[in-house]
Amino acid sequence: MVEFDPPLSNANKGLGVCIPDHAKQRVEDEENQRLLEEEKKAVEEKRLKYTHDEIPRFEVESVFGISENYMIKGYVLSGKIVKGNKVPLGKKHSRVKDLQFEGRSVKELDTGQRGAIFIGKAKGVLLREGDIIELD
Repeated sequence: MVEFDPPLSNANKGLGVCIPDHAKQRVEDEENQRLLEEEKKAVEEKRLKYTHDEIPRFEVESVFGISENYMIKGYVLSGKIVKGNKVPLGKKHSRVKDLQFEGRSVKELDTGQRGAIFIGKAKGVLLREGDIIELD
């Protein structure tokens, strides 16, 4: 479908600019690519900030909780995360019950991987997108 910008009316006939759909899609694709590159650059800057040590650090992207069980999705900034690691939650802590990478259970998540940490026996977890957890 071809749209006119501004829309044609009797008052401004002939003043509109025809923008083909494929041109609009190309502009949208270029903008999406630019945003993706900016996100990759930000992640790489964080990763470089923390890779000098082996302390397991996990950047939170989202948190889902049912009762006392939580799934924390995010990105491993440094170190390795394994089942049994302590997850500090304010004055208390919980332990990693399971790990997932690309929808499958795994034994560990390594630096640079995006995945999910499953914890239990935790009430009122106050984690937000962008928080960085240092595991023990």
